[in-house]
Amino acid sequence: MFSCPSVNVLSFACGCDARTKGGEVRTFREVTVAVLMWPLFAWSQTSERPGPGRPVETVFGIGIGVPLTLPECPISRDGRYEIGLPRSSCYRHIGATRPGTQGSIERSMTEMYFPMTERPAMGVNHYALILNGNVERYQFSTLGIKYQESDLQQLNEKFGVPTVLSRPVVQTVGGAKFEAVEAIWTKQGYTVKFVSSSGRIDSGDVSIESDVAAEAARKAHELRRSRERPL
Repeated sequence: MFSCPSVNVLSFACGCDARTKGGEVRTFREVTVAVLMWPLFAWSQTSERPGPGRPVETVFGIGIGVPLTLPECPISRDGRYEIGLPRSSCYRHIGATRPGTQGSIERSMTEMYFPMTERPAMGVNHYALILNGNVERYQFSTLGIKYQESDLQQLNEKFGVPTVLSRPVVQTVGGAKFEAVEAIWTKQGYTVKFVSSSGRIDSGDVSIESDVAAEAARKAHELRRSRERPL
């Protein structure tokens, strides 16, 4: 298998751990997501809420372009999220120093938690990006190239024929080569991306991103570039 790669916003394959000052263990995935999303949050503070007529899609019952309706996960007496699976579906703020104090969500990266009886039919490590109070991006990891055909079939059933479909060859550190799947569905108001091998052959990614989130990311990138020191 691959070693843990440098991770970007679209790559959530690694499970390396990091420990916060408060002693709480965070996966490398959680820390990276929170850090890389911050410029996008900062830019979104000046953007307006999308109009009520913007197209909305649902993913596992969670709407894209509308507020997150799930409750926050239970919090223990010591102020931390309770350990273990919840009794009903809920979310946790990633990087929250004091869970339960945010009030209404305006800008946040949240992780979805589902009990066994409500777990999604596809994927693991489910996250939602909240901008201006609305879910503007939903993403989750898949189990790699072994299940890529069944994953692609489920996505085709949900979103139709891909706008773009390719099958690149990926190679492990040991030299073994495999055919992966990369697909994009361009829809009105949002885009779906599927990569069956993201840094390693046993982990892939699916993202459903609204045009609002894509525009926010573009603006954040432009802002970051404008502040860079010239050579």
